Amino acid sequence: MNHRPICLGLVLLSCLLFGAGITLPLFRIEPSAGEWTHAIRILSPGTLSNKLVTLPGGIVALWDEGEFFLFAILCLFSLVLPILKLCVLWWEGILPDTVPAALLRTFRLLSRYAMVEVFVVSLVVILIKGLPGGSQVTLQAGTYAFSLSVILSMIASQKISPP
Repeated sequence: MNHRPICLGLVLLSCLLFGAGITLPLFRIEPSAGEWTHAIRILSPGTLSNKLVTLPGGIVALWDEGEFFLFAILCLFSLVLPILKLCVLWWEGILPDTVPAALLRTFRLLSRYAMVEVFVVSLVVILIKGLPGGSQVTLQAGTYAFSLSVILSMIASQKISPP
């Protein structure tokens, strides 16, 4: 049975979800300072305002704060490699057996790290929930869209170009 049309559908859906995942907010931070929250909101209203975090916004914030290593890691594993992987999947899906084997092996190896961004979001959520004062983090649609994009692209890559 030819699975190529189904796999191309998975790649298309993965592309759409990836686009949504990098543009929609990943999570919302609702800062709190415990019993001092009301006083701080009166004295400095902007200090404890809710914040929606998107992937590009988070990456730019890392650059602005001088966290160049984290900036490079997140850029590479959250933007560059997923885009390249989706391009290779399209290529292999539309023009089978024309993608160089070395390129397919490289992307199969690198795709093991495709969930790095989701892992980082999880760490941020855990860290913020552990802060004193009752700060809250709520996952948003971007996290789910990005995660589904990664999962669908992994399934498609296994079906389009089996090992």
